[in-house]
Amino acid sequence: MKTNLYGHLKKYHHKVYPMHMPGHKGGRYRFIEDAYTIDVTEVPGTDHLYQASGILKESMDHISKMYGTKKTIFLVNGSTMGILSAIGGIHEAEDTVLVARNCHQSVYHGITLFKLKPLYIYPEVTQFGLVGGIDPRKVEEALIAHPKILSFIMTSPTYEGFISDIEAIAKICHRYNVMLIVDEAHGAHLAFSKNLPDSAVNLGADIVIHSMHKTLPTFTQSALMHLNLEKETERKVLKMLQMLQTSSPSYVMMAQMDLCVRQLMHQEKMWISHLNILEKVHNNLIRMKNIKSLDRYRNIKEGIVAKDPYKHILLFDKTNISGHDFNHRLREDYNIQLELSSEIHALGFFSIADSKAAILAYTKAIRSIDKKLKPLKKSLKAAACFDKHEKVLEPYEAFAKKSVRVPLSQGLDRIAAGMITPYPPGIPMVVQGERITEGLIQQICKWEEEGLEIIGYDEKKVDVIL
Repeated sequence: MKTNLYGHLKKYHHKVYPMHMPGHKGGRYRFIEDAYTIDVTEVPGTDHLYQASGILKESMDHISKMYGTKKTIFLVNGSTMGILSAIGGIHEAEDTVLVARNCHQSVYHGITLFKLKPLYIYPEVTQFGLVGGIDPRKVEEALIAHPKILSFIMTSPTYEGFISDIEAIAKICHRYNVMLIVDEAHGAHLAFSKNLPDSAVNLGADIVIHSMHKTLPTFTQSALMHLNLEKETERKVLKMLQMLQTSSPSYVMMAQMDLCVRQLMHQEKMWISHLNILEKVHNNLIRMKNIKSLDRYRNIKEGIVAKDPYKHILLFDKTNISGHDFNHRLREDYNIQLELSSEIHALGFFSIADSKAAILAYTKAIRSIDKKLKPLKKSLKAAACFDKHEKVLEPYEAFAKKSVRVPLSQGLDRIAAGMITPYPPGIPMVVQGERITEGLIQQICKWEEEGLEIIGYDEKKVDVIL
């Protein structure tokens, strides 16, 4: 080993500018300089997270008031812990749960762990071939057809920043006595300014989970869970959280989140100034001849009522390089790393930590690459976002079965024993208990050629049920 992990990460920090999470962008915006001095444990005066009555209670009550929720609690093991706690706290084994098929893998982990039976709603697909929003009409149709459903779990904003009509979906859910859980991991910042799209916490959702670190200047794994529940249900969710989350919560993370809300929320002048910089960037990039920069976006037919301006989508369906090629050029020639790329698009994350100079340098690099490209005579056709795979077993049933690892080609028509998930964004293309199809095998091979990391596909093998 030529260097240690610390040295490796410091080298990355000094060489590469991150247009990706976490939102502090390598500490370019920070609240704490003396992390070691405040890394304490539960002693007299520091309170106890799971039975807070002192400084932690005051902090969480303040955050709850700022977000406008009944109850907010710190998460120090990421949004995943909030999702698992929400799912486990409001359901019993064998319950039926409605799930948006573009949910993060942690949702499927919760469904498996607590032995639930998922019914899926598939998101709309945008004209660009990206995952869109959830059509409220499909939610109502599902709730009418399956009256035993107790909750609906969905993601909004999506990884690309597309926002569903949460207000309409919440009203539909409550009409049928169904709880709405929104994984708003990528939208913790939305409530920070009136000039950003509305957050699910203000639109009727019962439980909202926020990854603070994805879009705001806090450490990775810092997150919040907001509860708008009756007291008995709230108690069950918090009890489940105490069982699942670490018994040694990070005071550094909690202090960061407290300061983040106190210093940045509702600072409208600051947010407007930063949003104006992003607006100028988008206006500048609109004039590109080959790459398309997607700014404001709303398309009700695609289930999208708004788009987060802090997610920067670049489209490559009409030019002679792929999103992967562009991402590679940006890294090699300009030392800028994006969050995600595919054949047809690339995705950069802005945050309040990005300075005007950094944003303009990013813009200049994009335009420089665009000038060297050539248009395609015929636009690329995007592949389907999701194939609907046959569910042979419930996820928890498949998880309990004996399995074997086989070469991918031998997995055809077998039942998957685990999820197969391109990462990022962490949305499983097949869930355990579903049948592996020729289309999935072809897609995995394509991802492999593109250099994507595929969780559940290792050494060209997949796990199937015996």
